[in-house]
Amino acid sequence: MPFSLKAGYKAHLENKHVALPMAIRKSLIEYAAGLSLKSPEKVRIPERISAPIPGLELTDSWQCDECGYVCASELNMIQHCKSEHEWIKAKGQKWEAQKVQIFFLSKKRRYFVVIQPHKQPGRRLIIDGSIDTMWNKANQQDLEEDEQLDIVDVNQYMIDKSL
Repeated sequence: MPFSLKAGYKAHLENKHVALPMAIRKSLIEYAAGLSLKSPEKVRIPERISAPIPGLELTDSWQCDECGYVCASELNMIQHCKSEHEWIKAKGQKWEAQKVQIFFLSKKRRYFVVIQPHKQPGRRLIIDGSIDTMWNKANQQDLEEDEQLDIVDVNQYMIDKSL
């Protein structure tokens, strides 16, 4: 297994899931040992348009307007903007607060910005409207089909199936 992944998930289970019985943790470690996992550098970060991934904590963070860099501390963001973009206070704030999720809780930590439901007010309305449109169209087609079943064509003959 590449670059001590085994140590990573073993440590995770031992530190974060101490309530699990030891036998279950050992079974999970054995199971994970058989998985083919990518190194953190090769894990693709979700695009900004992604909704939060269930099970991962949402964290307050900061994102640079210039390059998209993300970090957890505003002081780190200020330092980033100074060193990378020659930022000075007179230029005004060049970063904004974001909700992020994190892959890997080690030195290989990878932040990614996620869409917050309350920051996309029109999107829910668009989705709800699309669903309503499809629902209404399906209901209309059902009604039209039911009406067609009630029509007897002149070339059809009545069949009595009660005998």
